[in-house]
Amino acid sequence: MREPIQPIDPEIAKLLPADYVQFWNSTMAFLPKIESLSPIDARKIAKPTVGPGKTPGVKGEDIEIPRTETKGDPIKAKVYYPNTPEPSDGYPVFLYFHGGGFVIGGARIDDWITAYWCESTSAVVVSVDYRHAPEFKFPSPVDDVVDSYRWILCNPLRTKLNTEKVVAGGNSAGANLTTVLTHEINKIGLPQLLAQVLIVPTCDTYNKYDSHERFKHAPGLSVTRMNYFINHYINCEDDRKDTRLSSLLNDIESFKKCPQAFVGIAYIDVLHDEGIEYVKKLREANVPVDFSVYVSPHVIVSTSGKLEEGARMLREVAAFVKKVVN
Repeated sequence: MREPIQPIDPEIAKLLPADYVQFWNSTMAFLPKIESLSPIDARKIAKPTVGPGKTPGVKGEDIEIPRTETKGDPIKAKVYYPNTPEPSDGYPVFLYFHGGGFVIGGARIDDWITAYWCESTSAVVVSVDYRHAPEFKFPSPVDDVVDSYRWILCNPLRTKLNTEKVVAGGNSAGANLTTVLTHEINKIGLPQLLAQVLIVPTCDTYNKYDSHERFKHAPGLSVTRMNYFINHYINCEDDRKDTRLSSLLNDIESFKKCPQAFVGIAYIDVLHDEGIEYVKKLREANVPVDFSVYVSPHVIVSTSGKLEEGARMLREVAAFVKKVVN
């Protein structure tokens, strides 16, 4: 019988739903620890998200987004088109940024869930393959997401887009980039997003939080793995204080200009407390927030096709996007 490489800490296991423990012990427990691998090798073991099922009405297309204000090759992305009549004012847009600690992941990893959101919201979904560290360190991914949004505003696709109905969102590192985008929009002077979707976001890499200690051995994202990702991303420790990495450090005036939000936080997650603080700051700024906590570790998107808490997250994001664009 194989010995698990990443067994769940017994104390953490007591907090988890039985189906999550079974899922982890049958799959993830036997994968190498990402922090023991080079970024190149870590990318090789990243597995596609298992989504809720096939979406035959959705058409996907690989594209390249030309840069307007930043240097580098065109930004790769995948666009999903709904199988619904084009609205007279154009399709709403869900601009999505994948997770993976700024180091791994990609649009194809989350193909199932982005196709699901396209079908369930009747929005065009643009899933951006921003550049990864350590080959492209901070703030390269920030440049990519801002340029992707500039591109959307130019209505560049073969179908008409409603650029007044753009929702941006992401998972983990992608949620971080979403928070950064909402604040950078304020500083650059671009039209603000209609809404933002933050799934298990990292919002503050500078300060320490109790959940860093409380859940330091949580499956999927331990403190050691969190530091592995951040250390590959930053150029120096001072980067941690930059608001383009730690959005929670923005002043309240910047928060007041942020769009309405859906925030989904995993309870058993090193990032739990900073996510809570981000919700508090949005609400302090009188930004409307739909807020959910899931009885899950950080890795929840990957379970959306298998476990109820992951499926609930998927449904709630779809319901929020559908609500704000209609």
